[in-house]
Amino acid sequence: MVCRVKARLKVKDRVFEGGALLNSGFEADTPDIIVPVHIARDLKLWPPSTEAVVTLETGGGEVTLPYYTSHATLELILPDRRSKIVNVNIIVSPYVDEVILKLSKPRLPRLGRVSHTAFEH
Repeated sequence: MVCRVKARLKVKDRVFEGGALLNSGFEADTPDIIVPVHIARDLKLWPPSTEAVVTLETGGGEVTLPYYTSHATLELILPDRRSKIVNVNIIVSPYVDEVILKLSKPRLPRLGRVSHTAFEH
């Protein structure tokens, strides 16, 4: 089930704190997240400073996007407790307008349980 959560993403001394989609159908074997360009700019990841890229299959065809390996830390901001902090890879996409989370199955339990009702607006 898709749910919206509040997340803190840190890249060096830059921090994004805001909404993110979890369980949106974005599939990955590694702890990847997708970040829109306007947030990537704030995190100093746009224009791309990496030569690494990833090709993703989308409903509109394949897209090749900048890929930063183990470049950030992610923490969910939960109303009743502090979650674990995990290292994540960042994919920067001009095709999304909010952060999209997909963590690999081995990593997901480290964040703790998330109740989808806790984040409904």
